[in-house]
Amino acid sequence: LNLYTPKRRELLNSILRSFGVKLGGEHALEVEVDEDSFIRGKHNLIQAILHVNNLFMLASSTVQGIFYEDVRSWLDEYRIRYIEGVKFTGKSSFEHRLDFAIPRSEGAPERYLRVINTVNKQNVSNFIFTWEDIKEGRPPNAKAYAFLNDTQKRINPSLKIALSKYEIIPVLWSEKEEVLAEIAA
Repeated sequence: LNLYTPKRRELLNSILRSFGVKLGGEHALEVEVDEDSFIRGKHNLIQAILHVNNLFMLASSTVQGIFYEDVRSWLDEYRIRYIEGVKFTGKSSFEHRLDFAIPRSEGAPERYLRVINTVNKQNVSNFIFTWEDIKEGRPPNAKAYAFLNDTQKRINPSLKIALSKYEIIPVLWSEKEEVLAEIAA
């Protein structure tokens, strides 16, 4: 479990504060107690360990935020310039928000990224609709990418095929390095 992103670090610190436990070094949880409060301190330390362990099984909304942050951190790590949370109005007059927009460069067109943590038919269909609704208003060579979280579950191949049929490039998180050159261009 990578605890070095800001959101995960914030969750960890919140848990530790609630039990009066401190992070000692990089990989140690510590509690300072006197002899009279040893049992309470031991209990709080065990509770903190259990709650930190629960970070592996986070609620989906929190996991979505963390996956989003992972994608942002990856873009930052490779110094890929982007605009976060861009909105476009589509043919339907609906307003759509895309997670990241990467401006065109000399060697690459505009690129739009949607982060999909829970990869299911509904979320894939929503992005297909979004892209179909806004792409006419974007430059003709613009590209759309769907970053799919496959860290916990295998992605149904039919969902990747559906995205591809609408000219959306599906990117499994485990295979993100394969598109690095075209995203970073």
